[in-house]
Amino acid sequence: MVSLPERRRAVTYLRNEHVVSERRACQVVSIHRSSYRHEGAGLAADRTYAEVIRLSHQYPPWGYRKIYDLMDRELFPVGRERVRLIRRREGLQVVQKRRKKKVLGRSTQRVLRAEHPNHVWSVNGG
Repeated sequence: MVSLPERRRAVTYLRNEHVVSERRACQVVSIHRSSYRHEGAGLAADRTYAEVIRLSHQYPPWGYRKIYDLMDRELFPVGRERVRLIRRREGLQVVQKRRKKKVLGRSTQRVLRAEHPNHVWSVNGG
Protein backbone atom coordinates (compact mmCIF):
# COMPACT_ATOMS: atom_id res chain seq x y z
CA MET A 1 0.00 0.00 0.00
CA VAL A 2 1.46 3.30 -1.11
CA SER A 3 0.67 6.38 0.99
CA LEU A 4 -1.02 9.46 -0.44
CA PRO A 5 2.06 11.72 -0.13
CA GLU A 6 4.13 9.13 -2.01
CA ARG A 7 1.52 8.99 -4.77
CA ARG A 8 1.53 12.80 -5.01
CA ARG A 9 5.31 12.73 -5.40
CA ALA A 10 4.96 10.05 -8.07
CA VAL A 11 2.50 12.20 -10.04
CA THR A 12 4.82 15.21 -9.76
CA TYR A 13 7.74 13.05 -10.93
CA LEU A 14 5.80 11.77 -13.94
CA ARG A 15 4.70 15.27 -14.89
CA ASN A 16 8.18 16.79 -14.61
CA GLU A 17 10.46 14.00 -15.85
CA HIS A 18 8.29 12.32 -18.48
CA VAL A 19 6.20 15.29 -19.60
CA VAL A 20 2.86 13.57 -18.93
CA SER A 21 -0.41 15.42 -18.40
CA GLU A 22 -1.79 15.71 -14.89
CA ARG A 23 -4.84 13.69 -15.89
CA ARG A 24 -2.74 10.82 -17.28
CA ALA A 25 -0.23 10.83 -14.41
CA CYS A 26 -3.03 10.67 -11.83
CA GLN A 27 -4.67 7.85 -13.75
CA VAL A 28 -1.43 5.84 -13.81
CA VAL A 29 -0.80 6.33 -10.07
CA SER A 30 -4.48 5.71 -9.18
CA ILE A 31 -5.16 9.00 -7.45
CA HIS A 32 -7.93 11.53 -7.99
CA ARG A 33 -6.81 14.85 -9.38
CA SER A 34 -8.54 16.70 -6.54
CA SER A 35 -6.53 14.63 -4.04
CA TYR A 36 -3.35 15.46 -5.93
CA ARG A 37 -4.09 19.19 -5.84
CA HIS A 38 -5.34 19.32 -2.23
CA GLU A 39 -2.97 20.92 0.26
CA GLY A 40 -3.75 19.88 3.81
CA ALA A 41 -3.82 22.34 6.67
CA GLY A 42 -1.03 20.47 8.44
CA LEU A 43 0.10 21.02 12.00
CA ALA A 44 1.21 24.52 12.91
CA ALA A 45 4.72 24.78 14.32
CA ASP A 46 3.80 26.53 17.55
CA ARG A 47 4.84 26.32 21.22
CA THR A 48 2.98 23.02 21.67
CA TYR A 49 4.79 21.48 18.70
CA ALA A 50 8.18 22.54 20.08
CA GLU A 51 7.31 21.24 23.56
CA VAL A 52 6.32 17.79 22.26
CA ILE A 53 9.59 17.54 20.33
CA ARG A 54 11.63 18.73 23.32
CA LEU A 55 10.04 16.19 25.67
CA SER A 56 10.37 13.41 23.11
CA HIS A 57 14.11 14.06 22.82
CA GLN A 58 14.44 14.35 26.61
CA TYR A 59 12.65 11.01 27.19
CA PRO A 60 13.37 8.80 24.13
CA PRO A 61 11.83 5.56 25.44
CA TRP A 62 8.50 7.25 26.21
CA GLY A 63 5.57 6.94 23.82
CA TYR A 64 3.03 9.58 22.88
CA ARG A 65 0.67 8.68 25.74
CA LYS A 66 3.31 9.26 28.39
CA ILE A 67 4.42 12.52 26.75
CA TYR A 68 0.76 13.59 26.72
CA ASP A 69 0.39 12.75 30.43
CA LEU A 70 3.51 14.77 31.24
CA MET A 71 2.21 17.77 29.29
CA ASP A 72 -1.20 17.38 30.93
CA ARG A 73 0.43 17.51 34.39
CA GLU A 74 2.27 20.70 33.35
CA LEU A 75 -1.14 22.17 32.42
CA PHE A 76 -0.26 22.29 28.73
CA PRO A 77 -3.53 22.37 26.73
CA VAL A 78 -3.02 19.69 24.09
CA GLY A 79 -4.92 16.61 22.94
CA ARG A 80 -3.43 13.13 22.98
CA GLU A 81 -4.08 12.65 19.27
CA ARG A 82 -2.23 15.89 18.46
CA VAL A 83 0.80 14.65 20.42
CA ARG A 84 0.65 11.38 18.48
CA LEU A 85 0.48 13.17 15.12
CA ILE A 86 3.36 15.53 15.94
CA ARG A 87 5.58 12.62 16.99
CA ARG A 88 4.61 10.66 13.89
CA ARG A 89 5.36 13.58 11.59
CA GLU A 90 8.78 14.09 13.17
CA GLY A 91 9.60 10.37 13.11
CA LEU A 92 9.87 10.10 16.90
CA GLN A 93 8.29 6.67 17.26
CA VAL A 94 9.56 4.43 20.02
CA VAL A 95 11.50 1.51 18.57
CA GLN A 96 10.43 -1.74 20.20
CA LYS A 97 13.15 -4.09 21.35
CA ARG A 98 13.36 -7.28 19.37
CA ARG A 99 13.56 -10.56 21.19
CA LYS A 100 16.52 -12.80 20.53
CA LYS A 101 15.61 -15.80 18.44
CA LYS A 102 16.53 -19.15 19.88
CA VAL A 103 18.59 -21.13 17.45
CA LEU A 104 16.94 -24.52 17.29
CA GLY A 105 18.92 -27.68 16.85
CA ARG A 106 22.24 -26.21 17.97
CA SER A 107 24.07 -27.37 21.05
CA THR A 108 26.32 -25.21 23.19
CA GLN A 109 28.52 -28.21 23.95
CA ARG A 110 30.94 -29.91 21.64
CA VAL A 111 29.42 -32.96 19.97
CA LEU A 112 31.40 -36.06 20.70
CA ARG A 113 32.04 -38.74 18.12
CA ALA A 114 32.32 -42.32 19.24
CA GLU A 115 35.90 -43.49 19.34
CA HIS A 116 35.10 -47.10 20.36
CA PRO A 117 31.98 -49.19 21.07
CA ASN A 118 29.88 -47.90 24.03
CA HIS A 119 31.84 -44.63 24.18
CA VAL A 120 29.03 -42.22 23.25
CA TRP A 121 25.36 -42.96 23.89
CA SER A 122 22.69 -40.85 22.21
CA VAL A 123 19.29 -41.10 20.58
CA ASN A 124 20.69 -40.14 17.18
CA GLY A 125 23.40 -42.77 17.25
CA GLY A 126 26.18 -40.18 16.75
